[in-house]
Amino acid sequence: MHMLADRYERRTLRLFASSLLFADTLFRALRDDPDNMPADLPARMETVGQHITDVEAGKLGGQRVPPIVSPYPSPQWQACSEALRTLEEALNADESVFEIFR
Repeated sequence: MHMLADRYERRTLRLFASSLLFADTLFRALRDDPDNMPADLPARMETVGQHITDVEAGKLGGQRVPPIVSPYPSPQWQACSEALRTLEEALNADESVFEIFR
């Protein structure tokens, strides 16, 4: 049982940490360079949100989050896009992490 708890805890922490990192880099990019948001970022954010909603609704194995397709307009947006990619990877790695919240 202890190993199972450790596995879920590690995955949950990875998801939580990548969410916080993305939120922080998004805040900084919007503050420092609000006019140069990558064109695909809103759609990627919406896909992440929908993926989380689907998993919460019990639709495991649903839509996967697509990879980055647009170039980085500035270092701030590069950091934000990379943080979002980390979050996308955490979501795609193992949806069973959501089971702990049910």
